[in-house]
Amino acid sequence: MTNPYSKVIDDNEELAKKIYIILNNLRLRLSRANIKQIKAETERAFANIEEKAFSMFYENAKAVKQDLTKSELKKWLDDYYIVTQYVYYNELNRKKQRYIETLITLKDNEFSYNGVDAMTAQKRLAKSLSKQFEEYGVMIVDRATLAEYEKESVKRVKWVAQLDNSVCAECAKRDGKTYSIEKVPSKPHYGCRCYLVKVG
Repeated sequence: MTNPYSKVIDDNEELAKKIYIILNNLRLRLSRANIKQIKAETERAFANIEEKAFSMFYENAKAVKQDLTKSELKKWLDDYYIVTQYVYYNELNRKKQRYIETLITLKDNEFSYNGVDAMTAQKRLAKSLSKQFEEYGVMIVDRATLAEYEKESVKRVKWVAQLDNSVCAECAKRDGKTYSIEKVPSKPHYGCRCYLVKVG
């Protein structure tokens, strides 16, 4: 079986380019904005980014679980995820608020939104969002896979690690182990590339 995350990773790379364009356009629009406009424009930009990310998650999860509903996907994103140690929407909102504060700080200190500080903040946010969306894209594929296995009455699954130079000791140790579908352990770390296959 090929890595089940290939498509979500490729889609996220495309999304990362769109995020950068959205944030770049936001930064350029704010050069003469007041604080109220900064907040409103940033809210709109994040709503656009959030919508694109949700569409990516939905498309990738629906490829695994065809009867997935958008409300079911939203519930998954509303759940606490032990690997990241936060709730997806809460973290997205924190990133938005921090970015608004950064933009206001730059404005208050009369920095140019075309300057190095603003551009650095934009790049940092784009990278951080991209990492979050990739992690949650993988999580959504995992959730959809397990939901589909449960529907098929699969009782046990096998842990498959990608045994290359980047594999961690914990993932290598779990490779090939089987688990009851009700007792699959969480991934041991952020960026884990391991996946599950049904064994019966």
